[in-house]
Amino acid sequence: MKELNKKENGLIKDLAFGYSIYTTFLIFSYLMGMVEMKLVNFLSLLTFIWAGNLLYYIIATTKINDKLNKPDMFIPLLVWSIFCIIFPTYFMTSTLRSIFLMNYFLVVIFGVFRLNLKQFVSLTIFAVLLLGFVLVFIVKNKPATQVDIYNELLLWGMFSLTAFSFAVICSNISTLRQKLKEQKLEILNAFSDIHKLSITDELTGIYNRRYIMDFIANKKLKADKGLDKFIACMIDIDHFKKINDTYGHDVGDIVLKKFSQEINNLIRHDDCFARVGGEEFILILSHIDIEIAKDVLERIMNKIRKIDFDGYPNLKITLSAGMSPYIKDMSIEDLLKNIDNLLYQAKNSGRNKYMI
Repeated sequence: MKELNKKENGLIKDLAFGYSIYTTFLIFSYLMGMVEMKLVNFLSLLTFIWAGNLLYYIIATTKINDKLNKPDMFIPLLVWSIFCIIFPTYFMTSTLRSIFLMNYFLVVIFGVFRLNLKQFVSLTIFAVLLLGFVLVFIVKNKPATQVDIYNELLLWGMFSLTAFSFAVICSNISTLRQKLKEQKLEILNAFSDIHKLSITDELTGIYNRRYIMDFIANKKLKADKGLDKFIACMIDIDHFKKINDTYGHDVGDIVLKKFSQEINNLIRHDDCFARVGGEEFILILSHIDIEIAKDVLERIMNKIRKIDFDGYPNLKITLSAGMSPYIKDMSIEDLLKNIDNLLYQAKNSGRNKYMI
């Protein structure tokens, strides 16, 4: 048997509870003499109704539903439930029939969260026609002394009018709920977009200073507990001001974008690369030692040296970096100050290199 989700499980529990009350009501009505049928026929009717419920449960909870390409079983369930309410009214007294038909509205209200106007109207037409057939057979087969045809017509008319009105109301509620659901999704998407904008550098598309600082703080918490280790790098594009002065700021923006994309493509999912200033970046390398981090940084530097910029064959860029492992209980300020000083040393000693 397959595992049901909460919605399906709740529906089946509601179904079992509802039909238990339904059965109790029928038995009580039979004992009160308001259901006009022999005992064996009455028991056959109850057996037939519960067999239909059991069939639904088997289809919904076994691989049969998968073999049927998982059809929506909700509407067939409503159709069956409507049938189980209207068909037995043939055997009831006129007074009980009027009361029993109110159960129809309890069934239809389950569709408020799932059905549209067309589906509500279709179910209503089915119920009205079915009740019409039942009343025709009552008038045709029962003695005239037991049937008041005008009362039965009035019952059918009032039921039809109420049922169609109820369908429209339920449809409006369903539509309103769907709109609220869509609005909620739009709000959630808007919050997601706002959050993404708040942690993303607008020009390069990589993370910004806000995100990298939170990332480092989380890394520090884990590292202080002995659950993680990481290497921090401060990276700067060499002679970036000269690039802006020579080629213009538009080309400078292209350089920043290309530089960021190339490095972002080289690092792992657990690493983090962010722009923290004009041409300054921070790279966090996770779960590695300093020797491996050196190899990673050298690969990045070699890749950056080979970048070609379309339309600018003479434009080449290099980077300088300061790199330091995080030491347990070190403050974030000290870590950043350390890699910033190392970057300064790398730039003062000729650029195109890194210091540890």
